[in-house]
Amino acid sequence: MAKRIEKGFHSSFRTFGGGSFDPQNWERYFLKYSSQEWEEEGDGVIGYHGAANLLYSVVIIHVPQDGFVIQNECHNRTTNRNVWCKFGVESINQLSEFVNIGDEFLYPKGCLLQPANAWKVVKDFLQYPTADTRPICMVDDGEIDWPEF
Repeated sequence: MAKRIEKGFHSSFRTFGGGSFDPQNWERYFLKYSSQEWEEEGDGVIGYHGAANLLYSVVIIHVPQDGFVIQNECHNRTTNRNVWCKFGVESINQLSEFVNIGDEFLYPKGCLLQPANAWKVVKDFLQYPTADTRPICMVDDGEIDWPEF
């Protein structure tokens, strides 16, 4: 029997947010950024189970000394396919230059967000989880010329 998914928020973070999805409980992790605090907590996902079996998520990848990579996506759990997947952009001119952010993961240098810009995306997601636009420039993953492996 398939597991029933309830509507609402969930998070993979252990301590950040304190179990709450009120933006006030998340703000300090970005606006009073501490690399050490993020290294202790690790990367994570905040998700929202919406209507029509859609899962919306914001993936937050901490890149020490460089900020964050923020991926926002909508996944159809019925078809097991992404409806859309977008990355936050700090510099549109650096989307074709890739950097290793650790563990051999390559991301466009232009997608390394400063904490204040990462917060804009996370805050907006917490307020409007089903929106497909965010308050900073976002690029569809299909528009990125990803390197081949």
